[in-house]
Amino acid sequence: MRWTSEKNMTTSYIDDIKDKWRRLLIDSELAKKYGMIQMITGFGHSSPNPIVERILPSLLYIRLGAFLDETFEEYITENNLEMSKSYKRDLNGMINFLNDQGLLNDAPKLHALRIKRNDLAHENGHFCKWSELEDGITIADIELQHLGLAKTRPKFEFYAERTPRWPPEPGYIMTFDYWYGLHENGKTIAKVSWVENVCEE
Repeated sequence: MRWTSEKNMTTSYIDDIKDKWRRLLIDSELAKKYGMIQMITGFGHSSPNPIVERILPSLLYIRLGAFLDETFEEYITENNLEMSKSYKRDLNGMINFLNDQGLLNDAPKLHALRIKRNDLAHENGHFCKWSELEDGITIADIELQHLGLAKTRPKFEFYAERTPRWPPEPGYIMTFDYWYGLHENGKTIAKVSWVENVCEE
């Protein structure tokens, strides 16, 4: 992408961060609802899978930390902020630097998020719960809004549906269409769909 002016560059950089943050929020919301897919396919109840419950929120938390690392780096660069050599250019150093510039809302909570991310990424046997992921997202969202890098957090509504198709696909006794995704203000903003064909035993 080529920018023709400083104004366009700034707008593009902020819009890019907003888009990435929105994508992370959408992915996190869809991931939390993984059990609902089991219900619409008709195979049992939506009992939590203990393996998924340990791994999925942990991976999303690590992604959250990576997003903040990248975002703070861009924010510092795009705003021409000069970090002295006393600050290491990692997430820890950037949090300290931005806080010393009076730009952060709650640096201690960001550090707690960073430490949790590091434990998950580097320490064997560390996992987080969905509630901890939600807490981390809330901390990050507050800071992003404080820096002007995010809008008010959107409210999503999950939906899921299974519909039999008649007549079924040729050669099958039944055909089902499946959908699930998210609505925002009555509009579909994320959708996953597939078709299931059932053959005679």
